[in-house]
Amino acid sequence: EGITFVLVTLLGAVFVYRSVRKQFLLGKQQQNFMMAVTHELKTPIAIVNLNLETLQKRKLDEEKQQRLISSTLQEADRLNDLTTNILVTSQLESGNYTPDKERINFSELTDKSVAGFLSHHSNRSIHKNIEENIFIGGERLLLQLLINNLLDNALKYSAKDKPVCIELSWQEKKVVL
Repeated sequence: EGITFVLVTLLGAVFVYRSVRKQFLLGKQQQNFMMAVTHELKTPIAIVNLNLETLQKRKLDEEKQQRLISSTLQEADRLNDLTTNILVTSQLESGNYTPDKERINFSELTDKSVAGFLSHHSNRSIHKNIEENIFIGGERLLLQLLINNLLDNALKYSAKDKPVCIELSWQEKKVVL
């Protein structure tokens, strides 16, 4: 009877330890996620603020004003994209996302993504070879997330002095990105 009690107590302690450890790791992952999201959101907000303050405090010629306004609008679009990505990711993880499949010009979608990355990473070289008029069926937003994640990772984790290459083509009756 005593040995059974000790074994049950030890077994309970092991389960409690595992549960607490899982909760600790989950908390750490959530904290890392929040730090990453905060960092990603702060950059465009800072750029928008700086541009608006510059427009407010300085008399600029028309060309410079238009460049600042254009840059501010790009950053506002980037902020919108980031928040949309966060919401979609949350919905995907909770199982509440229902995809809206449609026929998409994947060539155009890929080209737009590359153009956006080139404007934000003007110091980097992106070589693109995008075959025109490749249409696929899918969820536009999820495909956009896919392309953006691939480009973002390629730019983050490749050598800064090497170009990032992106290719979109038909190969053996399949679309290859």
